Parts: sequence; C-alpha cells; structure tokens
Amino acid sequence: MHQDKTFPSRTHIIGIIDNSVPQALVYLKKEVLLKKMLENKDDKFVLIASGTTVSGFRTKLKKYDLSLDLRDNKLIGKSSGTEWDVRGKYLKGKIELNLIPLAISDEYWFSWKIF
Repeated sequence: MHQDKTFPSRTHIIGIIDNSVPQALVYLKKEVLLKKMLENKDDKFVLIASGTTVSGFRTKLKKYDLSLDLRDNKLIGKSSGTEWDVRGKYLKGKIELNLIPLAISDEYWFSWKIF
C-alpha cells in the first residue's frame, strides 16, 4: 500500500468541498488561523479564522464581486463599506444580504486523502 507523505497524517487541514470550486483545494489550518483571513481570488472565496474555527464565504454575491477586509472581528466590503460579522451575517451598509457560506471540511490530512 502506498502511503502519502505530502504532510504528516495528523496535520489539520481545511478542505474546500463546495461545488462552486472546480477542483479540490486544501489549506493548512494553522496557516489560516495565523493569517486570520485568506482570500482565493481565482475561485472567489475567503477563509476566515475566528478563535480556532474556520469559516468560508463566497465573494461573488448576486451582482457583486466582493473584496473584503477583516477588522475588529467584522468583514468589511472594501468598495461598499458593508459590514458582516465573522459568521457572514449582514450588519449594516449598502449590500443588505448575508454572505453565502462556502462548504469546507476541517479534518486531518490522512482522512482527506483517503476519502
């Protein structure tokens, strides 16, 4: 049996399983937690770390292409000034919509590779 050696088997990863993303993507969870926000412009999503939890949101929202900043535990639309909490819930601003969650999987590397 071939054993994958890309990462140690118990490395925590965030796998992108959303059908809006055409290929399987993996991010090291510790890097997302360290950066607090990671943006993938090509596939139009962001990963947000809050404590030890990671959430993902699409940055295409109806007719809007969002570019976001993370400040004071809020997501801020760079061009609109719209604010969302870290769970993607609308707080205030021009775009009166919640962010669309991105399906992710928080798991160990070995589990991701096997399944």
